[in-house]
Amino acid sequence: MKKKSVYLLFTAFAIILYSLVFRLYFFKDANFRAYTVFTGVFHQLFLAICLLIFLGIVWSGSSKPSRMDNQQPPKIGFWRDGFSWIMLIALTLALCVNPHARFSSTRFPSITPSARTIKMELYKELETSPAIIVLGSSRAFTLAPQYIKNNFNVSAFNMSVEGGNVIDYSIELKHIINYSDITPHVLIIEVGQGSFYKNQTYNVDLQPLALLPYMPPNMAVLVIISSLQDVFGLQSISDSVFISTLTNLEGRFRGWTFEKNGCGVRKPITHEGYEKLLKIMIDEIANLDQCDEVNWAAMEVFESILASAKKSNIAVVLYESPMHKDYYNALHDSSSPGYEYCADLYRTHLVSLADSYPNVFFRDLSEYELVNNLGEDGFYDGIHLRPNASELVIDALTPEIESALTWSRRQVSP
Repeated sequence: MKKKSVYLLFTAFAIILYSLVFRLYFFKDANFRAYTVFTGVFHQLFLAICLLIFLGIVWSGSSKPSRMDNQQPPKIGFWRDGFSWIMLIALTLALCVNPHARFSSTRFPSITPSARTIKMELYKELETSPAIIVLGSSRAFTLAPQYIKNNFNVSAFNMSVEGGNVIDYSIELKHIINYSDITPHVLIIEVGQGSFYKNQTYNVDLQPLALLPYMPPNMAVLVIISSLQDVFGLQSISDSVFISTLTNLEGRFRGWTFEKNGCGVRKPITHEGYEKLLKIMIDEIANLDQCDEVNWAAMEVFESILASAKKSNIAVVLYESPMHKDYYNALHDSSSPGYEYCADLYRTHLVSLADSYPNVFFRDLSEYELVNNLGEDGFYDGIHLRPNASELVIDALTPEIESALTWSRRQVSP
């Protein structure tokens, strides 16, 4: 019995150790999901099966014939118990450490961006419902609710999330409307080509389980499956051990933290770091998705958002965010003609939506030179704004925001 217990513990320890070495060796500099989450379920299963086969061989080789009947002892119990121990350890680590922000546990910082989970919890802690809510991708992280309050004398909250697209906006709006009887007056939504990705489930691995009631059924199923793969995967085990024992992740890996009003605070970045990030983004332009028509499936979801907002007397301010001038010029040069064509397609359609819906206002700031020309003083890289640049964006959107507030207030006036 003692020998069996030793082998069971060794099995669990070997898998944890292997996955930890795998994590440290291949992903030691990772700070985003592409490098930390989902090395592939087949890859994980292959590694686990190889380890179990190896340990099974060791177990078989060490087993001695029974003195009573000269037969090998049964092996079924070993596999069953070993599998159960591994699953229990993986589940316990996932629930307690929560390395990929799947659950509400905040004892340890998550290793992946977790704005969806964090901001959902922050929103629940608000004493009053905000009059203005910001939706968008990480490009809108630094739009400061306090600056909005100072300018328009109304409360605000920043609900933008990393990699945000129209599916996120739809889920968030349903959550906002159902959470309280008091709805916001205005949504400020940052939009761009990335908001209308052809694959609208590309960020399914970042969705918290608490938002399942507000998701389309097909996406809810994907989130559940993805969560199970994650919880019981080698990557989750290794990240959990890594977070809880080897480093202060809050200071080392996390690029963004969030204030109580949802505003993003970027980890300080050096001049060399800024130049490196800008160069990486420019070099990756060739890999950007191209399009030859509007993604009508995504646009249908987006129009349902605008209609739902109108029904709830919520005005919507849409805007395209400024870009670093070097990045903007690289996007529009001869080597990337598809981007400009795509941008014009979506921009034209967004203008038509603003004309069709009385509660919708649109402003294109992608060529806003006052911000685009700031360079390092206004950008962390090619597209992410520093706080001072975000204030200039809010200033530029003042006419649209004031018109949106006026429209919303008129709808609720007796």
